[in-house]
Amino acid sequence: MANLFYSILNGNVTADATFKKIADDKGVINFTVAHNFPTNKKGDDGKTIYEPQFYPCTKWVNSGEEPTSLLDNLKKGSKVIVEVQKIEISTSKVEDKTYTNINFILSNIV
Repeated sequence: MANLFYSILNGNVTADATFKKIADDKGVINFTVAHNFPTNKKGDDGKTIYEPQFYPCTKWVNSGEEPTSLLDNLKKGSKVIVEVQKIEISTSKVEDKTYTNINFILSNIV
């Protein structure tokens, strides 16, 4: 069956990406993409006000893939375009508060 969800995000990397080796044949790259999203609000000068949106991203790396070149390009401030194949949503409860986490699973980093 074809993938029914596909999305593209573009923005800037907020901090250097990290790599964690999970097993001999698998690892994960994590980083966050920031994008300034236009709002309906206007400043005193009449210009559109932009609010930053942050997208935590995960790229799974299998054996045969070399994460070094990706990590070299995913440095703080660098522009990036990512292709999202899945969004994972999880919740956790700490004391009386419930927190929701959203993570974007990537199929490709351009």
